[in-house]
Amino acid sequence: MIQYQNNLKGDRKMTQKDILGHYMKIGEVFSQILGKESKVIIREDETSNQPILAIFNGNHAYKKGNPETSDIQLLQNIQTKESEKEEEEKTKTTIKSIRENIKNEQGKVIGSITIEWDMTKINKVSDLLH
Repeated sequence: MIQYQNNLKGDRKMTQKDILGHYMKIGEVFSQILGKESKVIIREDETSNQPILAIFNGNHAYKKGNPETSDIQLLQNIQTKESEKEEEEKTKTTIKSIRENIKNEQGKVIGSITIEWDMTKINKVSDLLH
């Protein structure tokens, strides 16, 4: 569970948009570090009817540019890229995933960050070592 701590000077409170904006940047960095074998998804809380804010996949970023962009459109963009990748790699994959809630200063859940990565190559190396 992740709870945001406001480190700004003064009495300014961080808004939900501010906090999620920070996690959007973090998600992008995580995805670049983990590479194209990963996916990082930033979501608003479950009460939103379109909760996905962004999906990062290596150097590709699929962000909601406006409220009219639906989750389905966002997912279709990334699935198109993934289906191209799947055609190149017809192997069995092992996906590892973690999801953490993002909380505001009061402890209320305002979103989540999910990180998924493909463990296939790591598993192959491990198998060779055994």
